[in-house]
Amino acid sequence: MVLSSHLLFSYADDLDYAFHRESIIELARVATSEIRLFPLMPIGSSQRYPQLEMLLADLSVSGIEGRIVRVEYEFQVGANEMLVCELAV
Repeated sequence: MVLSSHLLFSYADDLDYAFHRESIIELARVATSEIRLFPLMPIGSSQRYPQLEMLLADLSVSGIEGRIVRVEYEFQVGANEMLVCELAV
């Protein structure tokens, strides 16, 4: 399992869509079962990463199935969801 916290999505203003997509694909390359990414919202925002749905569709084409899971903790106001990506075998 690969865990990533407070990098992807947090700096959406500085890291573009291609960086996010390629980073998750690379994390999938080294993972054996799943990837967990938290939080799903940029720093200073109260909304999810704006291109999340498009990203999930692109990852699916690459054999990475993502789902959003609610969590019980919140290190940033409103940030109570993580992305769990399961790898196709």
